[in-house]
Amino acid sequence: MSQPVQDPGRVPWEASGPWDPVPLPPEQPLLDSNALEFEELFSEEPPEETLSGNFAGLELRGVLGRGGMATVYRAFDPAREEEVALKLIDRFMLEEERFWGRFWREARLAASLRHPRIVSVYDYGVHQSRPYLTMSLCEGPALDTLVEQEGPLQARRAATLVREVALAVHAAHEQGVLHRDLKPSNIALDVDEGPHVLDFGLAKDLRMRQESLTAKDELWGTPAYMAPEQLRAAAPDRRADVYALGATLYFLLSGRAPYDHGHTLGVIHQLLEGPPPPLEQHVAVPRDLARIVSKAMARERIDRYPTAAALAADLKRFLANAPVEATLPGIVTRAWRRLRRRPALGVALAAALTACVALPLLLSAAATRLARKQLAAQAQERAAAASEHARAARHFAAERAYSEATLLALGALRDAPHDERLRAALVEIKQARIRYAEQRGHWALANELRLDLGRLSGETPRLPATSGDALLLVEDLAPGERLELYRTDAEVAPPLEARAFEELRLAPGRYLAVHQRKGEVVERYLVTVEAGGRHVLSLDGSVAAPAGVVPLPASALFALAEARAGP
Repeated sequence: MSQPVQDPGRVPWEASGPWDPVPLPPEQPLLDSNALEFEELFSEEPPEETLSGNFAGLELRGVLGRGGMATVYRAFDPAREEEVALKLIDRFMLEEERFWGRFWREARLAASLRHPRIVSVYDYGVHQSRPYLTMSLCEGPALDTLVEQEGPLQARRAATLVREVALAVHAAHEQGVLHRDLKPSNIALDVDEGPHVLDFGLAKDLRMRQESLTAKDELWGTPAYMAPEQLRAAAPDRRADVYALGATLYFLLSGRAPYDHGHTLGVIHQLLEGPPPPLEQHVAVPRDLARIVSKAMARERIDRYPTAAALAADLKRFLANAPVEATLPGIVTRAWRRLRRRPALGVALAAALTACVALPLLLSAAATRLARKQLAAQAQERAAAASEHARAARHFAAERAYSEATLLALGALRDAPHDERLRAALVEIKQARIRYAEQRGHWALANELRLDLGRLSGETPRLPATSGDALLLVEDLAPGERLELYRTDAEVAPPLEARAFEELRLAPGRYLAVHQRKGEVVERYLVTVEAGGRHVLSLDGSVAAPAGVVPLPASALFALAEARAGP
């Protein structure tokens, strides 16, 4: 067999043990791709490709799914005489070394695990300069797709699925691997509805020497299923996976994620602010099962189940209609009851606690300050990386790095909203993001970011004034609505956008104004403004259109386009 350094073709994983095509780089913080899919920060989607034919000796039979860094294909493996899943890193990710590291880490760690409920990795390597891995094929849907198709699951079915997953996760922990990104989309069903754990791209090898906490080991996972300590710069342990299992059970029972804000920044804010809404608020569930979810998702990890096996054991008790551990009194309650029976001991203990309480509080405050400082430092590092990517025209990498920088800075500021240095760091990152959006011609995104920057700095947000002195007052623009204005008498001019404010200064000329509500066009106007003029555009329809403002039917757009394209 030729060596991979000389041969860019297929490089298989040999039976003697896994071979890493490139050395694994040091772990770097990386939000899961799903955590970054929100339109406030991404102005463009990554390119998609679909391969056909053969790859690395496998017959491709269609796409099973796409993620933020890879595409998974159904393929036939002639050597195994069965269908497998082929995971192939996307071309637009090849410029990011840390994604290579994530991919090889997933292959190496997943291949080292042995459990019937953990997807088996058969082979991994490089073919045609593309990293790939092959694994066992799960014919059923992922749990998020299952809930989307069927709705929230019955209590016993959900408990049974999560119990089996918890046992698999415990087996991974015992073999030295922490998953760190458990969620419904990373758990797939086979034809017998048995769950299988997928995607070890963010996994941590617990067998490696643990490094001290630094700014490079802080943020991992998907915020909607991420344990609170992972946003507070604390190194995650087994109980982070226990939290994610509880969050997954919450989703299966309610049909919604514990924190369901709609975009990632809002989810992070909710996660930092407090616990999720009680499960009973969304759906009627047995009290014992709701308590199991609450214990697994306790904000302080000391209050959670110590292991995934302990969670699985409590779910087994629930399924057997036996008393569950989550209903037992906590240690504080039990201690209080004992002290009531022995008052003298209570007095002595109270004195000792009074003498000792100050030191832990001071240490906790110092750790919190350190965590905020590390988050801010990492945010600045990611912003600098974004600038480098932008200068090199690696636009998707720049978008991702700016997004990560914003998330990190916002997380630090949420924890200390009165820290002016943290606020200034976030403002600086947003200003750089605005400049980059304008350089690429993403005017709507730049204006949206500028509005957010105005709210952050406490100033009244306004669009940048164009040259000229025509004033347009926009009336009755409701929250969530926007008005876009396009020059119709100029060769090149960026669109202007009004949202949540009413004053625009325009260059003299003619504009097409498009009034939108929830993404749908409500009305179109042809607006002509003159130098020194003051014009009013009312959007509620109760006032007749003033001079210079002409409502347009849809068909008039064709005439307008022809007039603009004429000689």
